[in-house]
Amino acid sequence: MHTLPLFLLFSLVFGGCNLLGVSDGDVPDDPARIASLTTGQSAYGPGAEVVLRLENETNRALGYNLCLVELQQRVGGAWLSRPVLEENEACPLILGLLQPGETTTYTHRLRAELPEGRYRFRTEVERMGAPTRETIIGNVFNLVR
Repeated sequence: MHTLPLFLLFSLVFGGCNLLGVSDGDVPDDPARIASLTTGQSAYGPGAEVVLRLENETNRALGYNLCLVELQQRVGGAWLSRPVLEENEACPLILGLLQPGETTTYTHRLRAELPEGRYRFRTEVERMGAPTRETIIGNVFNLVR
């Protein structure tokens, strides 16, 4: 018996004003599904090229820069940061724009001196139209010698 008044109250509050930040016809983003970051293979050798693939899984544009990724190695129970770029390399500080459903790629070369182990890439994206940055963790891959 109380469900109808509650339904009407929620309909008036959320239907009458845009408290959720959703425009007509939009569906709110699923916070668990922002973007996917994947590598093309499950194993690489030292010095191998790794093609990173970033796919926008939201209904709004994402800002990104795949040159500025972090490479992490699993050591014991922790993920430790490892160098991605050579000492004489630099990344352009340009924010790319990835539209909903679009995919982009970027190629990194694994440094030859990296030890064997389990690795993953980590990056951040910016939700355009909302002042939020989100961390995206890539799949795990092996570096084998």
